[in-house]
Order: sequence, then structure tokens, then C-alpha cells
Amino acid sequence: MSIRLTGVVCLGLGLGLGLGLGLGLGLVLGACSGDSGGSFREFDWVGEVPVVQSDRLCAEASDPDNAVDKVYVDCVIEGEQLAAVPSETPESLVVMSFNLNGGQTLESQMFWITSYYDTIEPDVVLLTEVDRGCSRSGYAHVAREWAETLEMNYVFGVEFIELPRESGPGGPLDEVCERGHAILSRFPLGNVEVMRYAVQRDWYIPPEERDEFSEPRLGGRMALLADVKVGARVVHLYAAQLETGLDHGPIRDGQAIETARHAALRAGTVIIGVETAAQVYWLDLRDGTETDPAVAPFFGREFYDAHRALAASERSTSGAYVQDLIFVNHEGFSDSQICEKIYCAGLSDHLPVWTTIELR
Repeated sequence: MSIRLTGVVCLGLGLGLGLGLGLGLGLVLGACSGDSGGSFREFDWVGEVPVVQSDRLCAEASDPDNAVDKVYVDCVIEGEQLAAVPSETPESLVVMSFNLNGGQTLESQMFWITSYYDTIEPDVVLLTEVDRGCSRSGYAHVAREWAETLEMNYVFGVEFIELPRESGPGGPLDEVCERGHAILSRFPLGNVEVMRYAVQRDWYIPPEERDEFSEPRLGGRMALLADVKVGARVVHLYAAQLETGLDHGPIRDGQAIETARHAALRAGTVIIGVETAAQVYWLDLRDGTETDPAVAPFFGREFYDAHRALAASERSTSGAYVQDLIFVNHEGFSDSQICEKIYCAGLSDHLPVWTTIELR
């Protein structure tokens, strides 16, 4: 059992084209390439299990209000090797995607996944909105709790440095903590990157301007990327969340384009678990169209919605919206399911989704 506190971080370094409302639009400078060229470098599993209330992954966590850059924060990637080497090489993977809402109901989530493990048996789990050392989720290392329970390897990348608040969205929080995405796998993970989007919303709010409605934080939306090695095959994985909010459509749409464009450069099987925050995709499903701008960039680059065979009335994953999708760059998927609300409505504000994907 070992852990790593380093990693490749791909930054979309904004050139500061301010458009008001805290928008930071820019060009990507020095971003990582979209394809690893077929090589696989396993994550370096070294070190000790961290104390997440004190061992922070981001340099800015020690003095967030004086951070020079409030969006493109300097964080390392964390991971731990908890899975035994599989004895068999499958021809397909069961992939689950789940927005955990931090993990504020972690005990219930663990009960659910262990109760239904024999039914789902995931090989890969793509997690978004994952807390690390936050008071609202009992100071848990949520990614590690999931990985340890499922006996999987995991990697974790920071999306936001969460700042203290007495109330408001996602609160209250007693102290600085971190939230991000995680990728879990029964198979070796490597070529791990954080791709922080070039098109961003600035979430930072100065202390004197915070109120009961504030959600102050550093960082910005990103995709966590990792490759998983299954026998001789290398499968490319993405765990991503696009910008939310009715008034942040242009940012969300730009991030969808960035993700789809990056993923389209890769050869072999590519799997994207993404909370799209799509506002009208349910209309596309009803009408047989592909117009929602948070989803259309994936279709335009020959990705497929793995749950497309389900009726539109069965597709809601967050309230009435169809927001949590698994995209695959080929049509070899089957047994795609969304957890029924009777079982999963209390686990998060999103429902988990999963599918079986053939390896190409």
C-alpha cells in the first residue's frame, strides 16, 4: 500500500480576456498533449497515507486570500495502490460515473455500493465532487474511502480549494479543505493529468464581500485524466465536471469543447464520465436532436451517449435534468443503467450511472 503526492498537471493558462462577471477566458499555454503515443507510465505509488486535515495538496491552501492566481492553483495529484493485480484480462469494462456531492452522505454511499456490488461489479469508477478533509463530509478522505471499500487503485486531483463559510451553497465549512475528482480502477493507472480548463469562472470572493449566500473558493473546473492498462490495451479515462448555473452557459459550452477536442485526439477506447450541467439535453432526447451546447461537441467528434437506448423519461439524473453522462468513442457498449431513485435519491443530488464498454 503506497501513495503518491506528485503528478502531471496540465494548465489552461488564461491570457486574461475579461468579459465581466468574473469570466476568465484565455488560450491554453503549455498544455499536455492529447495522446500519450500509446506508451503507459504507471503512477508512482510512493509515500505514506496523508492526514487530510493538515496534508494539503495545493500550495495556496496555506494562505488562500493572498494567492497570486486564484484560478490556476498549484496542486499535486494524489493516489494510492489498493488493488491486487487482476489474474484475468477482460474484453470489456464495467464503468460507473457518480457525482458524490462531496461525500456528505458517505456512510450511505458505502452501504449502497457494498450492497449492490455483486450486481454492478465496476472495474472503473469516475467520481466528481469528491471532498478531501472537509468538515461537511466528516473530514473524510472520500476518494480513499471509496477505493478502500472497493479494493481499487485511485488517483485524485483538486478542482477547488474550499474556503471557510458559515452557510451558503456547499456549506458550512469550518476550515480550508479541498474538493476534486477521482478515478478508481481494479487495473493499473498511469499517465495521470489534471487538465484545468482555459475557459473559467473565477469563484474567489474577498473576505469583506462574503455573505450567507457565498461559495468562496480558489481553483477552477477541470478534467482528471488517467489511462488504465488492461492486458496489452491502454484505455483513456476522463472524470470531468463542466461549469454549472443558468448564467454560465458560455463557460460551460467552452469547457465541453475543450474536453471533447482533447479526447478526440486519442486512439483506442476513450471513456468520459462528465457532469455536463446540460440544461436542455432532455429536449434533445425527446425530439431526437443533438443541440444542447454542453453535449453537442461530443457528438460532433464521434462520441456516443452510452445510455442513449433508454427512454427520455428514464434519463433524469439530477432533479428533472439529464446531466450525468458517459461518452464513449465507439458504439460497443451495453447494459447501460441509471440507479433508480428509490435506491439512490438520498445518496447525492445526482444519481450514479454505469455501463459495460467493449475494449477496442
